[in-house]
Amino acid sequence: PMGIGIGENFAIQDLDDTVLALKLFNDCNYLTPQKEKRYWNVLDSYFDEQGGFFRTFPWENDPSFLVNIHALDSLKSNKMKKKLYYDRLLSFLEKEILIKQSFSIDKYYYSPYLQNARAILSVSEDAPHLSEKLLKWFLQSQRKDGLWGKVPNIEELAHVVLALSYYNIHIEKIDLSILDQSIKFIEENIYKKDSQYLWIAKSFFAPSEVITSNIYTSLLLYDEAVKEHKPLFSSFWNHVGSKL
Repeated sequence: PMGIGIGENFAIQDLDDTVLALKLFNDCNYLTPQKEKRYWNVLDSYFDEQGGFFRTFPWENDPSFLVNIHALDSLKSNKMKKKLYYDRLLSFLEKEILIKQSFSIDKYYYSPYLQNARAILSVSEDAPHLSEKLLKWFLQSQRKDGLWGKVPNIEELAHVVLALSYYNIHIEKIDLSILDQSIKFIEENIYKKDSQYLWIAKSFFAPSEVITSNIYTSLLLYDEAVKEHKPLFSSFWNHVGSKL
């Protein structure tokens, strides 16, 4: 196999879907030892030895930092491939953070918040100093009204809530009151369909299930981060439970 694509009838495989699927397979103990080795060997054909990064598609000229952040996180699930690629890939991502202090808009996602949030989750275990730099970027990019983004929307704010809540739980405590306005905004707009079409393929699009899942996840993690208080959005969570 050469990986997976966006659907069974779509002939082009890509690294992003492949590494996310491999991580899911491992986390669910789906692969036998024989299948595990064969499936993870697919990654070899995507790695650029000279650049120290993974290509999303064969012959891709410029790498996606978002895709490589996903790859870094997935490599933790396989000892053999982690030993082979993890340090080189972390070094590749570290250079970008040290030079620019954060990741900018990605070729597959028209906003900096997703890749920087995912990076905090991916590098915090082995490179907490990089997570700290990304945290500073989040704090410095906050608007005067307490929100984030040129045109605040629940999708981008959910990335911020996820990143800062994760940092508070797994790295060190921070003042989560900086999220008050973002939480209020999400709560007030949670049922409105105001997607900004930030995802990039042949055109801009908005995968509603992915966006909704990320919003719920960010709120759940925020609840955990402030668990000394009573659960937030009790009516909201009851509504969500009735829909599951």
